[in-house]
Amino acid sequence: MIPQARPLLGPAEEQAALRIMQSGMLAVGPESEEFENRLGQWLATPPVVTTSNGFSALHLGLLALGLKPGAEVILPCISSCSAIRDAVAAAGGVPVFADVSSQTPNLDAASVERCLSPRTGAILCPHHLGCVADLDELLQFGVPVLEDCAQSPGALYRDQPVGTLGRVGAFSFYPTKVMAAIDGGAVASRDPAVLAVARDKRYYGGIQDDQYRLNYKLSNLNAAVGLVQLARLPELLERRRAIGQRYAQALPAMGGIVQGSVVFRFGLRTRPGRTQPLLDRLLQAQVPCRREWYFLCPAEAFPQARQWHDDFLTLPTYPALSDEQVDWIAERLARAVQPGDLLESI
Repeated sequence: MIPQARPLLGPAEEQAALRIMQSGMLAVGPESEEFENRLGQWLATPPVVTTSNGFSALHLGLLALGLKPGAEVILPCISSCSAIRDAVAAAGGVPVFADVSSQTPNLDAASVERCLSPRTGAILCPHHLGCVADLDELLQFGVPVLEDCAQSPGALYRDQPVGTLGRVGAFSFYPTKVMAAIDGGAVASRDPAVLAVARDKRYYGGIQDDQYRLNYKLSNLNAAVGLVQLARLPELLERRRAIGQRYAQALPAMGGIVQGSVVFRFGLRTRPGRTQPLLDRLLQAQVPCRREWYFLCPAEAFPQARQWHDDFLTLPTYPALSDEQVDWIAERLARAVQPGDLLESI
């Protein structure tokens, strides 16, 4: 069986981890600062604030925005991970759920506008599956936007890297993500004041005062692995794109991969009533296919999200897939799909 996800960690990552283990500088060391600097250079921002994981990056990002207790945070009603909802609660905010677009599984600006109130403190905007949300539409509301880039590092919006267009960007380096630092995350911003708050609240070690802080630091070991993965990022992104293109070639009527996006997973939009039979055929053929979304709240009021939830399947595109595995999946995909099953691929 081909797994749904697997990181691509090789000799360079092993050597980096072993070097840190032998040095004894596991928690704090020069690699931590270098990783922050390199990530900032890659994003064309000041040095980022690294964190222990993607959830802590979201939580710190909201705190760095100055979110007040009880402030509302607008976010999508569906996701593949509850971290976006739970980080709002951890920051003392109130999640307010909006529908997603009919074109992408990201926030729908019209639905967001209906959710705005005097209590709105932020908009939390994931770029789901590496598809970039319509940031112009969201930024026009004048509300601080936190971009969740867990599935989209390297994606571009109007030639700018995602995570740099909103007030804050949050990244994840979990093993199933685009970059795998064993685990980890980062808070990015063009605003030094936002970064200063995130850096101050990240860790309480060595500070003795009456301020509330957390234990969200990234270890030096994670940073060393992350530096190797960051250097390999162009290769990792290109491999994901190539795998997505191979699947698209198996479904020639569906078109190719959208420029500027990251192919985190390859998506299949299915016709109503055809999703479960197609999923059954793919699983019977041992193709690692799955439903992607679940609701973070009661589902009744979100018709566009309901369509994405009910009629959408995904295939893996992680770079550790061999050419033989990719061809094996593509061939079985082509055989399993029947006329009328699909609307489009993303």
